[in-house]
Parts: sequence; C-alpha cells; structure tokens
Amino acid sequence: MPLRIRPTYRTYAAIGLAATVPAALLFAYGLSFSLLGETPIHRSIDLFWDGPFGIVLDALWHPAVILGGLLVALVLSGGPFLRAGKTRRNGVTAKLGWYGWVLNVSITVFAATLMAAILLYLFVENAAPHAAG
Repeated sequence: MPLRIRPTYRTYAAIGLAATVPAALLFAYGLSFSLLGETPIHRSIDLFWDGPFGIVLDALWHPAVILGGLLVALVLSGGPFLRAGKTRRNGVTAKLGWYGWVLNVSITVFAATLMAAILLYLFVENAAPHAAG
C-alpha cells in the first residue's frame, strides 16, 4: 500500500516559506549593502561566492529562482484563504475569507511585498532617464 501524504495548510505554509528564502536573502543583502556600505560581512560573502560553493549561490540567486519562488509562495500560501466561485449568472466572483491558517496569510503578504519591492526596483533602475551626453 503506497504512502499517501495529504497536504495541509501547514504544508503549504512550509513550502511557501522555503520558497521565499532566496528572495529574502537577496533583499536583505542588497538593503544592508545600501545602508552600511561594504562591511567585513559583505567581503566574507563575496569570498564565499568566489569559492567552490559559488555555483550554488549563482543558482540560488538566479532571477527565475527568486521570482519563481515568490510566485510559488503566493500561489500555495494564498490558495487556502482565497476562494473563487461562480455566481448564478455565470460570472466569476472572488471570496476572501479566513479559510486557512494565519501563517498562510502572513507568508502571502510577505511574498507579495518582496515581489512588489523587487519589481519596483527593476522598474526604477531600467526606466530611469539617461543623461544626454
């Protein structure tokens, strides 16, 4: 008899939390570098990056992993408390309720905030006017 694992709200929360880790690390590293400048902590991270584990960090900080992880966290953690339903006139309505666990809501808000901050940064950096010269 095969072992069946039924996912619960806590399983979705754990997967969503693990999926947000690369984006949270990137955000914390960039914010601390902007506020503190280059510190010994940043230099040690750069030395670790140039070492044999650099390929792991390159894979972990790939944009597809970061944005994909945030999207996975939004879908898995947002699913338990966001419901979609049909109305009698064949319209689609969305219902927001406390169907899930509070941790699912907080992970969804955290992932949405990180996604918004990263996308805002991308927009500001790429849409800035360039000086003529």
